[in-house]
Amino acid sequence: MRRLSIMMLLASLLVACGGGASEPTAQSSEPTSAAATAAATNTPDNTVATVDASAANTSFASAAPLDGQIKASVNQSNLYYRLDVPVGGVVTSTIKVDGQSPQGLSAVLYDKNQSFLKSINLAPGETGMLGYQFGLPNGGQVVWEISGNALFSLTGSAAEQADAGSKGDAGDDFGQAVNAKLGTLAGSLGDADMTDYFSLDVPEKGGTLTIDAKTNGDVQLQLFDETQNYLNNASVSANTPVSLNRILNSEQGGRWFVRVDGTGSYDLSLDFAAQTDGSSAGDAPDEIDRAVKVEVGTITGMLGGDDRGDIFSVEVPQTGFAYTLTASTKQGSLTIQTLDNSQNYVDQADFTSDAPVAVGRTLPGERGPRWFVKVLGEGEYQLELVTIAQNDAGSSKDAGDEIPAAVVVAASPIEGRIGNDDRDDYLRIPASLGRKISVTVIGDGLIDVQLYNQERNYAESAKSIIAGSPASLNAPEGDGDYYLQITNGDSAVNYRIEIQP
Repeated sequence: MRRLSIMMLLASLLVACGGGASEPTAQSSEPTSAAATAAATNTPDNTVATVDASAANTSFASAAPLDGQIKASVNQSNLYYRLDVPVGGVVTSTIKVDGQSPQGLSAVLYDKNQSFLKSINLAPGETGMLGYQFGLPNGGQVVWEISGNALFSLTGSAAEQADAGSKGDAGDDFGQAVNAKLGTLAGSLGDADMTDYFSLDVPEKGGTLTIDAKTNGDVQLQLFDETQNYLNNASVSANTPVSLNRILNSEQGGRWFVRVDGTGSYDLSLDFAAQTDGSSAGDAPDEIDRAVKVEVGTITGMLGGDDRGDIFSVEVPQTGFAYTLTASTKQGSLTIQTLDNSQNYVDQADFTSDAPVAVGRTLPGERGPRWFVKVLGEGEYQLELVTIAQNDAGSSKDAGDEIPAAVVVAASPIEGRIGNDDRDDYLRIPASLGRKISVTVIGDGLIDVQLYNQERNYAESAKSIIAGSPASLNAPEGDGDYYLQITNGDSAVNYRIEIQP
């Protein structure tokens, strides 16, 4: 009985321990992989899977952050590295394959959407650059995928662009243009960033806008005015600087735009030189009502681009005058015009660098006090304006153009000028000065002389006088004053009259 009790107790203990006939569980000799056992979690929005920090960087989701330089080896599994890039920023990287590597590697760069950007293949011992330039509004995280069988080092960095000194990329349309200042600005283009726009505040007084450009690549410049109208362009290539110029008239200015397209880093030098037409502080307008007032003497100016006409006003004697206007240019083709006080055209002539020109004429009284000089065309020009007040018979004015307005002669000899618009000079000569009259043409030209008696009737037939052939006349008898009419219908002529008893 006692023996049976002991056997039953032993059986109960075996049942409680799981049975004595079972084999012990086998233990694996291989260590457990953290990457294989790590459980995936979700980001707060529960849409993008992430991986535990201890997971290997063998997928986009588990890409390791690229902080400075890393050294690693790639073999059976591709490796992934990530880096945050500012919007409109630039990412650069250097990859070097160890010379003792069994094989080379391939590196592919992807954007935040895992879309292909660029790739590079490197053999053992080779070093290569892999980078990308984003334009607005793109950027964000990029990922490197490394595949192959190699030992390598990878260095990467990201930075904002600084177009025109801004903290980012210059936009690719007018609305996103970066405001630039006169002076020097730098920018870059490439990859997804193919266009930069800049705005520039241009003084509204007329002048020359100059853009000097250079690049290490190939870029094109375009210039637009304040209403975004295209004006002109220039192409710039490496080692070939280009200068783009535009002349503005007095009504232009405001916010203009410069567009740069292409690839490469570039430098622009922006300059605005105000015009000083007629020594003014700007452009001479092309409207008579706004003409720039100038003095007799030298007048300089410039035309071209959108500035096709300059108008100046000058004060002239109202008692009759003669003027000479000489025009010259170092380059270009221009036209000069003169207009009288009533804005009627008087003279016009064309001039070039090879053919300066001079215009002028003699005018009677009452043709002042304000005349206009108009210049048209393209080029820099210089004008020399000379005016001489008439002084017929020492009267400080033009002799009248009819007997009632005749100038009274005070003494002999008498000198005067006639011609062009001044067709007649009438002189009233006191009988006390004498009756023997000698008339001479000074220089070239022709005049007609008509003598009248004191009753203002013809005293004798008119005489034509040319240079080198003086003519003599005899005044009629009587104590009253008699009259001489000097007439010319062509170019200006100077004359001299001597009277003897």
